[in-house]
Amino acid sequence: PYDELECDFIFGSPASPLHSRSASLVNYVINEDMDVLFPPERNIANYQEYTVLPERTTVRYDEEGFARIRFTFDRASRFYTSTIVVPTIIFTFVSFGMFLLDVRVGERLGFGVSLLLVIVANAILTADMLPICSERLWVKGLTTSSYYFVIAALLESIAVAYLYFLETEDLEA
Repeated sequence: PYDELECDFIFGSPASPLHSRSASLVNYVINEDMDVLFPPERNIANYQEYTVLPERTTVRYDEEGFARIRFTFDRASRFYTSTIVVPTIIFTFVSFGMFLLDVRVGERLGFGVSLLLVIVANAILTADMLPICSERLWVKGLTTSSYYFVIAALLESIAVAYLYFLETEDLEA
């Protein structure tokens, strides 16, 4: 999510070539020098997830009369940090609180299962924010690692509780 995206838009037709005149489009203007301009009186799209980078936007005209405009978008890194990275790290560290609870207290397993459900819910909610691609994303690795840490802590708590109560039953018999 800390990357730049590029998107090509194609305008025009062979019957009405755009390269024969200056094109004025929605939130940008193409001048005679084929520069894409973002005038101050027009609003540049600034969404929560990305922002248009005017200095990286280009235009070229092909021989068929089409204008091909390439927009470059910068993803909002603060958005991903505050909605995915920080909560995932906090939930993982909080899950280690299971080790501070006494084995004889039943809340130890309940606490672990609750945190596991929080991690799964967080993964479901953030799945739509991550791009679908063939590359391995470090953010996906972070959320998956957090999931496995919570599972490992929960399994350790189950094993300790089993051994503790197994030993207690042997002493009573």
